[in-house]
Order: sequence, then C-alpha cells, then structure tokens
Amino acid sequence: MTAQEDTKISSLMRQIMLKKQIYVNHELEVAHGGLTAHQVMALMYIHRNPGIIQREIVTLTQRRAPTVSVMLKKIEQDHLIVRKVPKGNNRNKEIFLTANGEKVVKEFQKVTAATDALATTNLSTEQKVILINLLSKMNGNLDTNM
Repeated sequence: MTAQEDTKISSLMRQIMLKKQIYVNHELEVAHGGLTAHQVMALMYIHRNPGIIQREIVTLTQRRAPTVSVMLKKIEQDHLIVRKVPKGNNRNKEIFLTANGEKVVKEFQKVTAATDALATTNLSTEQKVILINLLSKMNGNLDTNM
C-alpha cells in the first residue's frame, strides 16, 4: 500500500467522524440549545460514573482544571448536573446527573445510534463484518505500536 492510500484511508475516517460530530452537534443544538461537545462528553462520563468528582473528569477529558470547573458550573446552572458533598468528605463534591441531564444523555445516545445507522445504511451485513474486522486490525496496529 502506498503512503497516498494510507493518507486517503485516514482522511476518509476523519471525514466520517467529523460529519457524525456535526450531525450530532446540530441535533443537540436544536433540542438543547447551546450544549458543546465537551459538555456532552462530561455528561456521558457522569452518566457512566455517578458520583464522579471533578478531578476525575479533568483526567478523563484531558482538560485543565479551570476549564472543567467553568464547564461544570455552566451545566450545573442549566440544571443538568447536581453536586453533592458526601458525608465525611467536605473536600470533594460528587457529581450526579439531574433528570434533565439524563434526558440529554438519552437524546445523545439516540442521535448517535441514528447517525451510526445512517452511515452504514448501504452496507450489507457481510460488508459491515469486513469493515469491523479491518478497523479492528487498524486499531490493534496503533495499540501495539504506541
């Protein structure tokens, strides 16, 4: 395979991910006005890890602590999360989704699933299996060489 073919594969993968991100962002913007991709990512982390603390979100998102603090303050003001002080630990507030936060997560999951289905609409089951195998190999190549 030539370097040009390798570049074409990478370019197509980036284009697909960018189009998916634009589609999902648009749908969330329409439904929930103004949420950023990073805010949704934080909501997903909180959804998967109820009671997570801010420092863990900093680590997971690889963002600076002040950036995460501002983001959390914004989504707290939007009533998507609530911070609670656990008994016996006044230093770290645990973060939980509110009912509205859960709605946003469910909408994100729904839109993401619809986007995934749209992206693979014209692929047969066999083609999907082949694609999964090829992408898994590519992913493994990066795992073993990093």
